[in-house]
Amino acid sequence: AMVRMFGYLKNSGESITNEDIKDALNKASKAHIAWVAKLKEIAETMQIQPLQTDSKKCAFGHFYHALQLDNREIAADWKKIDELHHSVHSYGTKVMDKVKANDQNGAMQLYQEAEQVSKKLLALLDETAAEIDRMTAEGKKVF
Repeated sequence: AMVRMFGYLKNSGESITNEDIKDALNKASKAHIAWVAKLKEIAETMQIQPLQTDSKKCAFGHFYHALQLDNREIAADWKKIDELHHSVHSYGTKVMDKVKANDQNGAMQLYQEAEQVSKKLLALLDETAAEIDRMTAEGKKVF
């Protein structure tokens, strides 16, 4: 029932298909790219903007924490996604603290670190999607 709250899971929440999970990973990638672009803008312009810094509150975080995914084939990657996702969001707070302190060098340096973590996260999201494709081809369900 909890999954039903997420509009982008089309299957009424009763059965989550591999496609649904891939879809969510895809949306996560897109939303994440937009988030990082906004973080860059904040660091470059030194203007605070609304930015979700809590990894559990963004759309992907909601989706991620609603799914207890313990499929052994992707469990390790799934856990790593959470760590990287949380790490990237934490840079939002750090960058804005530098902006408030009027430290543009610090803000840009932290933004660049966030971008590195972000690249790892996007690669992992892609890898996980490919893994799900492989499971689908073998007729295995993630859930």
